[in-house]
Amino acid sequence: MVASSSWASLLFFNPPYDWVKVKDKRLRLEQLFWEAHASRLIPGGVLVAVLPDYLFYRDAPRMAEFFSNYLQKGTTLVYRADTDKFKQIVVIGYRKKSEAGKALDPDIDLRNLLLTPDAELPALPKEPLATPFLIPDGRTPDTFRINHLTKEYVEMVLAKNPQFDKEVQQFLQTQNALSQKLRSVRQLRDGHIPALLASGGLDGHLEDEQGRFLVRGTVQTVMEVLEGAEAEETQKKTVTTSVRKHITQILAWDLSNFQLIRIS
Repeated sequence: MVASSSWASLLFFNPPYDWVKVKDKRLRLEQLFWEAHASRLIPGGVLVAVLPDYLFYRDAPRMAEFFSNYLQKGTTLVYRADTDKFKQIVVIGYRKKSEAGKALDPDIDLRNLLLTPDAELPALPKEPLATPFLIPDGRTPDTFRINHLTKEYVEMVLAKNPQFDKEVQQFLQTQNALSQKLRSVRQLRDGHIPALLASGGLDGHLEDEQGRFLVRGTVQTVMEVLEGAEAEETQKKTVTTSVRKHITQILAWDLSNFQLIRIS
């Protein structure tokens, strides 16, 4: 399942930190995650990246190049995280708005800073910034499924199994049926919560500022037994049928007596 590009207004990027082997080459997981997800952020959206500093100056210098071309020049802030683990730094900035036909204008200062080993960076502030980053409105992403078979693989399998083409057709039909059940990624607003609870799309709880549960939705699967008479030529017999059903209920706390009551 793949989401379309340029829809998120905020990208919080904190991938796994490690090496991985891809086609006999060692690559950093952070770089692979970046190449897969960087396009999700809309131009003008805000990136918050939490990464080890040695990723840029030692293990994957290309990441410094990526960030210098990706982020708007002169607006990016880089902090040292308040932890001794992983030598983390926090990079916050706006994604650059590209102009067609215009050459890349990388942020050289940012690139040089990221490529400097053990650079002196300010600590991550604990108070709000005097000039906060403004997050624009995002968009609703499209989602789609990709099924890919190489020509060589198909030729190899067909030589061994003449029925393979029918199996592929059956597989694609099944995948298409499954894709109809997949929900697209959507922004969740307050008004959506009751609808999600009522449809069984949300199984969880909400809390107020004091940590008290206000509402909780559940989805239960129950067996419903149906009995009916079925006549034959010589006698009647009773037929019992078991049906699996999904029951959605919405529970709410009555704060006057702190009892959990069913409201739907």
